[in-house]
Amino acid sequence: MGTCGVLTEVYDFPTFTTLAGRLRWARTVLNNYTQKEVAHLSGASRDIIAKLESGQIKQTRHIVQIADALHIPPAWLQFGKDNIDHLSKDAIQWAFQYDRLTPRQRAIIRELVNQYVDINQRA
Repeated sequence: MGTCGVLTEVYDFPTFTTLAGRLRWARTVLNNYTQKEVAHLSGASRDIIAKLESGQIKQTRHIVQIADALHIPPAWLQFGKDNIDHLSKDAIQWAFQYDRLTPRQRAIIRELVNQYVDINQRA
């Protein structure tokens, strides 16, 4: 089980209606990180972190890395505690399988998915 899974077993995450609220809470209250620290730990730019927190953007391809940096479940960060009902059974199963991968395996999967998304966005 990854670090996120362990944390969810011992901590009841609050409900926020926006990604911006969840990110800001996890960064400041749960971890006491600056935006710059989250950017460094996740590989996202500080500008992306700031825009996510302000609500200027609603998604990023770095969501998993940001969640990992904050030690929180990616699904909670992206969708909120009570808002993952709309995910397909396959997506939920994939998330559980992903949580069991090693950090190296996760990095490989993220790179492959990012390459696939980039190719399809150009098409």
